[in-house]
Amino acid sequence: MMIQERLKRSNLIMLVVPVAVAGVLLAVGLGVLVLLLETIYLPRLGLTMQDLHTLGEQAEAAFADLKHFVVLYGVVVIAVLLAAVVGTNLWLTRNLFAHIREPLTALMQGIHHIQNGDLNTPIAYTKNDEFRPACDAVDEMAARLRESLAQQQREQQKKQELIAGMSHDLKSPLTTIRAYTEALLEGVAPDKAARQRYLQTIYARETDLEALVNRLFELAKLGASEYPVHPEPLPLRQTVDAILADCDRGGLTQDSTAVGDSTVTADRELLGRILHNLIDNSCKYGATALTLLRAHAGGLGSINYAQLQPLQYAYLFASGAVAITAMVLPGISGSSILLIAGVYLPTIQAVHSLMGLQLAVLPGLCTLGFGVLAGVAISISAIRAALQKHRSQMVWLILGLMLGSLYAIANGPASLATPRPALSLATFQPVGFALGATVLLALEGVKMMMERKAQPHTPIVKGAKQA
Repeated sequence: MMIQERLKRSNLIMLVVPVAVAGVLLAVGLGVLVLLLETIYLPRLGLTMQDLHTLGEQAEAAFADLKHFVVLYGVVVIAVLLAAVVGTNLWLTRNLFAHIREPLTALMQGIHHIQNGDLNTPIAYTKNDEFRPACDAVDEMAARLRESLAQQQREQQKKQELIAGMSHDLKSPLTTIRAYTEALLEGVAPDKAARQRYLQTIYARETDLEALVNRLFELAKLGASEYPVHPEPLPLRQTVDAILADCDRGGLTQDSTAVGDSTVTADRELLGRILHNLIDNSCKYGATALTLLRAHAGGLGSINYAQLQPLQYAYLFASGAVAITAMVLPGISGSSILLIAGVYLPTIQAVHSLMGLQLAVLPGLCTLGFGVLAGVAISISAIRAALQKHRSQMVWLILGLMLGSLYAIANGPASLATPRPALSLATFQPVGFALGATVLLALEGVKMMMERKAQPHTPIVKGAKQA
């Protein structure tokens, strides 16, 4: 049954039930009144019900015209009351249903959007009534469904990438097994020792293949895109040497002496896969030598404004002070000093993060700013005094800093997150160099012209003697 029909039925019941109850109460009241008159009040007056009936007939004859008026007026009043009640109920029903129909329509449209797979069109119901929580709940459900679907797609993509990577990794041991098996079948091995070595290699590659298959089974059991990893403490140098000794080098010269003697937490099997793939790809693309290097970080490490150590805060403060001091000196770029200190690029990235409301970088930027303020307060008077007392030494210091700035600028591309070749004669661009020189000369010419205009003209007085 529709809501509108339910409202009409409820209004009819609200009208009939009070009328019926009033009729019953009226009948009961008349019965009680007749009983009281007959048993109590009329005997006190010495009258009977017959006498009361006779008096009523006489009065009815006297007021015959008034009786017709009273009956007519009563009928009119009852009709007007019924019409008012019915009209009011109908108006309230229509008005209430009109207010219900709009949010219901919006709610149904939102559900139809979700049913059709459109999760980007919210209901956006703005009226503050009883339907607002329901519409907001549907919008939140759509948002959660959208996020859940996106997460499932990401997990599916990761799983496909993992499976593709492992499929590639399966080719390496299969290729080795096939090559050594063909060599044994063709009798390439000259003696028993060589055949034994070939068999050991085939067995080792079969073990790797079995481990990869087991990993695939583990991945299938997980039912998610997270790859099963088994980290353990490993001596890095010994582990790398053992893996390289077990690899089929194919004439490739390997050098792992730069790998440090430290203990790392890693998955031995995954580390072996990385090195095997590295060697296979090196042989595949014609490399003749492979050198493994270990990146050494300084005591301060790389600057990450979101995760700074106490010592790095002091380093940022000092870098800001030195950079602003260099800017006070002629011919020195403060940016070059920050670039040499390894602070310039992290600072640019931190400013970009702060513009994205990532407040974790704010303490580091404030520390750098305080260092700049401290450098301004200290450097001006100190440099002025040093130039007055030790001018020649300060000039050579400035020249050294200028050369260092040029080196930092030339080597700057190599310090990017994605390193690029440093500046050299091979990367020299005459057009860019000429354009930069033209801009500087133009600025210098404008400055000299402004200085000539700013100089007061000396008036020429007739008859004046020249010295």
